[in-house]
Amino acid sequence: MNLRREVTNALVADGFVRGKRVHRKPLDDEWSLLVDTGEIGRATDIAPYAGLRCAPVERLLLELCQLPPSEETSTAGANVGYVLGGEYRSWLPLPGGPPVTPEEVLAAIHAALDRLAGYRSLDLLPAAWDAIPDSRLDPSHAYRRVIVQHLLGDEAGLQRELAAAEDAYCFRDDEICADFRAFRERLQKLA
Repeated sequence: MNLRREVTNALVADGFVRGKRVHRKPLDDEWSLLVDTGEIGRATDIAPYAGLRCAPVERLLLELCQLPPSEETSTAGANVGYVLGGEYRSWLPLPGGPPVTPEEVLAAIHAALDRLAGYRSLDLLPAAWDAIPDSRLDPSHAYRRVIVQHLLGDEAGLQRELAAAEDAYCFRDDEICADFRAFRERLQKLA
């Protein structure tokens, strides 16, 4: 049994568009659900990542950071166990061990996606990051917080998040700080 392959096939049957490792299900023109199953191959274990993608946030992130286009980045998300408020979850079928079914994995994936879908609004994204702390581990998280405030038109929130992002990215005068300064300059040109 290849658990990753079986879970992937079930996700595709449920309307997800299969990528190399990330599967995307559009909810509307701006929002999608994402599931990262890991690359499909010989590996039989799975530790799925569940994500919520806001296309306007991700497009602006890629533009302001001058990154190549991608449909596989999530705006909020984490391992399904973290999204569900618990610990990291993975499934590994072991010879002689208890059976692992794709249905068991899919139940956790769908529960995590249902929770994330509840944050499907720009003004709710900060609440998603607060409710799922591990979603803040993405290195671009502080950029996304700035972008959300920009898209909401909240000048006070934008300045607060820019200051927090500068603290996160510029504690040393290095390439990461230079990237942030370039991001900030590009953002200011949009205003």
